[in-house]
Amino acid sequence: MMIDIGEAAKASGTSSLSFKDTVNQQLASQSALCVELVNLLRQKTEESFSLFRLTGLFKDPEVKFSAKQAYQWLVPEFPKRDLEWGEDHVPYVIEFLWDKRYIDLKEHDPDFVTIADDTEFIFSSPIQSELRALLASHNTPRLGIAMSMEGKEPQYPVVIVPGLGSSALSVWESDYRTEWVGERLWLDFSKVGTEIKLPTLWKSPEKTEGDYGMFVRHMLLADDGYSDPPGVRVRPMEGLEAVASLSPVNRLTTGITTIFGELIKNLLDIGYDRKNIAAAPYDWRLPIQKLEERDSYFTSLKSQIVNLYNVNGEKRVVLICHSNGNRVAHYFTHWMENREPGWCKKYIHGFIALAAPYLGAPKMARAIVTGDALGLDIVLVEKAQEAWGRHMGSYPALLPLQEHLLPTRVLMLYTGSHAETNQTDSPSVLSHQERFHPTPERGWQQFQRDEENEIPEEESAAFTQITARVLAGVWLIDHALCEPKVPDDPDDYLPELKGWARDLLLKLIVFMDRPKQEISTAKNGFKETTDLPNTKKKSVAYPFDHEKKIKSVNVTRTTRLSINGKQIITEYFLPKGYTLKILIGLTEEANTMKKRIIISKKDTIIGELVRFFRRETPFSLVQQCLDEHDSEQIGNYSSPTWRDFIARVIPASYQHFDEFFVRDEFIFGKGNPEAIYDIKLSEEEAKEYPILNPPVGIDNLWCIYGRDRDTEISYYLSKKIEDHSICYHLGADEHSLSESENNPSGVAIKEGIGFETSTTPQPCLEGEPASGDGTVPYYSLSYCKNWKHSTDVNVEIIEVPGQEHTDMLKDDQVIFHVLKYLCDGENPYSS
Repeated sequence: MMIDIGEAAKASGTSSLSFKDTVNQQLASQSALCVELVNLLRQKTEESFSLFRLTGLFKDPEVKFSAKQAYQWLVPEFPKRDLEWGEDHVPYVIEFLWDKRYIDLKEHDPDFVTIADDTEFIFSSPIQSELRALLASHNTPRLGIAMSMEGKEPQYPVVIVPGLGSSALSVWESDYRTEWVGERLWLDFSKVGTEIKLPTLWKSPEKTEGDYGMFVRHMLLADDGYSDPPGVRVRPMEGLEAVASLSPVNRLTTGITTIFGELIKNLLDIGYDRKNIAAAPYDWRLPIQKLEERDSYFTSLKSQIVNLYNVNGEKRVVLICHSNGNRVAHYFTHWMENREPGWCKKYIHGFIALAAPYLGAPKMARAIVTGDALGLDIVLVEKAQEAWGRHMGSYPALLPLQEHLLPTRVLMLYTGSHAETNQTDSPSVLSHQERFHPTPERGWQQFQRDEENEIPEEESAAFTQITARVLAGVWLIDHALCEPKVPDDPDDYLPELKGWARDLLLKLIVFMDRPKQEISTAKNGFKETTDLPNTKKKSVAYPFDHEKKIKSVNVTRTTRLSINGKQIITEYFLPKGYTLKILIGLTEEANTMKKRIIISKKDTIIGELVRFFRRETPFSLVQQCLDEHDSEQIGNYSSPTWRDFIARVIPASYQHFDEFFVRDEFIFGKGNPEAIYDIKLSEEEAKEYPILNPPVGIDNLWCIYGRDRDTEISYYLSKKIEDHSICYHLGADEHSLSESENNPSGVAIKEGIGFETSTTPQPCLEGEPASGDGTVPYYSLSYCKNWKHSTDVNVEIIEVPGQEHTDMLKDDQVIFHVLKYLCDGENPYSS
């Protein structure tokens, strides 16, 4: 289709004029609809360019779309928005968006009058149009060169403080890969592995390549969240190279691993050199206060700033901070002022705060619960991702604060009927790497027999009811509690027995004594699987409903439940009066399994073994969170605080949060730890928390962040019918973008994850719509607005529509704003 936008009305008569008037009137009166249509075009365009971004085969592919693509994308969407528009309206939608500078021509054409199928557009704004004109006037693709030709030059020395995952890391010591020592680890794709075996990650002295993914083994910290694991030492690289790109520059990786590279090029173009620019990379895996304790990071940062100040004629320094780098720099100002009051005022002119997560991000709750490997999800197995999220001591510090300012609650646990939705295919987020599929709990009660109670009276209270759900799982032997100890040599078993009886009993006992037992369940019993020495896996089924005869060895076996349902009793009847009895009971909320193995001859006990096993993935605490409905109820969902959920389900990560965040004087200060999470604070109360206030001792805080991207803010969880493990509740998707009792804010829901969009009402804006930058929600990015009237610091804010959390560092608009502040000390586009 081709249309002359200047002559369309005359050529096509009243009908076309009506099309144009209809479009103009509706879009002019509904700015939210304009933004929605632009975001739709942007989303579709980015999806079509995802292959280029993933492969990096083309350097910085320009995101563009044609008029023909706009027809294909917009026409099906009109009815979904209650618009009685068709294909004839599309040219006028394009014209309106172009006229208002939401989009622009890919190739500048001052005489543009015709929209053809192959007319290409790019996304725009008034400032983008200005920048394209600036670049065109100086015939250069880089703003730094163009602004330099306009006479701009640096006014302030600069230190770059990168964000989470944005400092390159190298191997300093490795007992496992000595050839890696001195080489880049994060992020060298040639080192990325895909196999990992947990939870015995650091407990095995073996160095078997097949057991662990070497990349993950080197990246993870010890269980305390900050120490080096045995035999591995990884440290941050230094200089601009460490923050420019995470991987060595080549055609395949430069597009997807570039961080500050484009910004640094433009800074060099405009006149920065070795004497007035530096970078402060750090080990982003560590809790902030451990940076100084282990690496003397803040001492080093102080020296960098003082050196730049002195070398540049006592010009104060500007810190360019991105994402978590803002948290690090914020902490640094408190650390310095505590030691040398007035130091920051003397040496630091201000911060350029890029995408600062002032109140954290719900995404970090997901990272801890389900694992988040900073974009490496496609190459790391589920267990590796989970371990990644729980071994990074820095993650808990970015958990969300002031949750009441979010459009919706972070955690939504389904409490309705599970028959209403299909849970079978929903992705498990807290499950074993190997899956088990037990039946629902009903049915096992029929196998309880009214015989002599097999549990001593003093133990009865400690055991829990045994069901198919709680018995299924992977169990690991706890050698410290076993009596007698598990012998290294099978010949050390049953020394008092000889001959055929010992040989037969030994086969049975060795199977039961293996360090790892996998139990799956069915409606009439259970199956135990383990690895025997020098053989493949072996499985033994234990049915409740019939006696099992093992003809090859003339043995009979029976299995039943005790009358109170708290113990499983299995008995092997051997020739000449020998019996082997195994009694299984579960304690500690079904996360510990106790086995008593009793060997008798004609009712006389001749040997007894006691074995304890720990569940590999504890689930009962998760189950408890789902089953308890005393938290806030939202429709068919119970909504506990993320603190309660993580404290009970992943206590180690909560301990990191409490130790390295809550108890730190430079983060929580004198504030009440309980009030900061989801209670509205007065202005005076907020002043008690350093984290809720601007950095101390600086004159300027220039905040730049993206907005209006779909950003995850909530998680709809349920339990699988088969095994009650946690999964995303896919049934929540039917409530997407629809205000209801189950989705009061009408957020978008996709595969059980809730997203704020450009049309989501924000409590922090008194109901006005907005969304975050794709990683950090709007309420967190924009919290700096609370400091606009501060008398201690000049706060200026620039919101850049459509910019993504990390990709913003490559965007001309953002680069322009940064250069304006560094060259002029002010920016007319700020609010």
